[in-house]
Amino acid sequence: MDDVYIATAERYEHDAIFLHPNPDSVEATLRLIEIIHEQTAGRYFLMRHGDATDAILDGDRLRGFCFQLVNEPQRMVDAALEDAVQYQKHGGLDGFSLYSDYCFDSELFLSPRQFDEFIFPYLKELIQGYRELGFYTIKHTDGNIMPIIDRPVEANPPCVAFS
Repeated sequence: MDDVYIATAERYEHDAIFLHPNPDSVEATLRLIEIIHEQTAGRYFLMRHGDATDAILDGDRLRGFCFQLVNEPQRMVDAALEDAVQYQKHGGLDGFSLYSDYCFDSELFLSPRQFDEFIFPYLKELIQGYRELGFYTIKHTDGNIMPIIDRPVEANPPCVAFS
């Protein structure tokens, strides 16, 4: 995997490598970080997925999502920040891409009031937690974000991207 990441970055003149380890675990990510840093002398910005906020669901996840939204809203953020502490201690990872989608093309998945209650506080906490650990974040989302466009910006990540 490391050879493919490096060859792709070199071929297309990228400055960053978005890691997608297999298996998707802290240990596999740390190993990839070590190998890529050894082979490239740390010249690439390394990042991986790190969004622990909820996104639009498929039908299979809807029941569990509703339970978690009301009963365990903090769980995913806590787990993501615990993993981030391991990445920080290890070193070599520069940041996280937060790419949970909150909107359909035509409308929001949750109303602005529901978004402010169930998603926004945790998005802010996650970004702040990553920042305190020394990581950069890129918050990306798709769809008709206009009714809540200020929320991802207000969460204060170093970079926000809409498409």
